[in-house]
Amino acid sequence: MSPKKSIRKRTQTLYPAVAAPEIPEQNLFTSYRWGWYFFSMMIPFAGIFIALLLFDEETREVRRVGRTCLLIGFLIWVVFPVVVLLGILLVGALTAFSFVSDMMPTD
Repeated sequence: MSPKKSIRKRTQTLYPAVAAPEIPEQNLFTSYRWGWYFFSMMIPFAGIFIALLLFDEETREVRRVGRTCLLIGFLIWVVFPVVVLLGILLVGALTAFSFVSDMMPTD
């Protein structure tokens, strides 16, 4: 017997072959979920576009990722600018009232 065969035979008896565990098929969209969310926060229009693509998928998990991307994109692209605009208007109104109240005569 050659040395290679004897080493191989001893190795097989000491360490029997163990089947590799089966890895369930992972979906590309759900495994990079936080990447999609981050992308939706950085570029809100892209988040809405991603949401439209993902919402057409069959699985519930992918649709949930799409729905969350749509929510993030909508909040950042629509709601956040409205809140900032209202804040600027409030500060402007308070400044105008302060200016007007300073002009009023005091007795």
